[in-house]
Amino acid sequence: HGVFETMLYHKCALPLKNKHFSRMIADSAALGIVLPRSHLDKAEEAIHAQAREVGFKNGIVKIILTAGSGGRGYASPVTMSPKMIFSYHKLDEIWAIQRDKGLELWSCDHSLSYNPSLVGIKHLNRLDQILGASEANAKGYLDGLMFNSRGLLVETTCANIFLRTEKYGWLTPSIETAGINGVMRSLLIHEVFPRVNFPLKTFQIESDMLCEITELFVCNSARGIVPVRAIRGNKRDSTLVIGQETRTLQSKLSELYQCYK
Repeated sequence: HGVFETMLYHKCALPLKNKHFSRMIADSAALGIVLPRSHLDKAEEAIHAQAREVGFKNGIVKIILTAGSGGRGYASPVTMSPKMIFSYHKLDEIWAIQRDKGLELWSCDHSLSYNPSLVGIKHLNRLDQILGASEANAKGYLDGLMFNSRGLLVETTCANIFLRTEKYGWLTPSIETAGINGVMRSLLIHEVFPRVNFPLKTFQIESDMLCEITELFVCNSARGIVPVRAIRGNKRDSTLVIGQETRTLQSKLSELYQCYK
């Protein structure tokens, strides 16, 4: 068991490292794994050293922290020896196209499990996301909307969600029952939305509210803000327009963090 972070590596630097590291420390503690900040600082040095060796300057760095090796059974060892693994990945060229042109989402039938003790934590047991992604991919879509067992919208298989309606303005789904507290989600809530003076609420979004959407985008720390131009599914089929306020949020994000240009 353990946690992971997927971080953007831009011009030989980790622009959002403090946000990622803080979440990793908190999430590890929730799983009973002690992770001092000094260990992450040493890992960062190793990440940069290996990146220089292979000429890696821009892309994705993934860090996996596990509780270490153990024997048979579920109990953690009395003396835990955490293990850290990191890997390097090229940027997906389609991400820049998606930020400009938007993407279509599949509305997944598979729902997210309810487990309040794990809500918000980016742990390694991502079976719901795997099943959701498999469902979306089988239908020909790169990502899909995911709901909890009560039918409330939570996130996509790999990103958080923000949407706008005429009645409520800008909303982001509540993650009290399921979902990941994304680094980009937090950044948008606390930095970007206030800078552009767009009121924002965390809300329990019923599935029937999707027909009232005027703007919708998904986000994560690797892709930034990606507009959504359509939602397809067995029970819904709607086309959306990429709105001006979404473009304003994209512009402000890239102004604050040039890695998302």
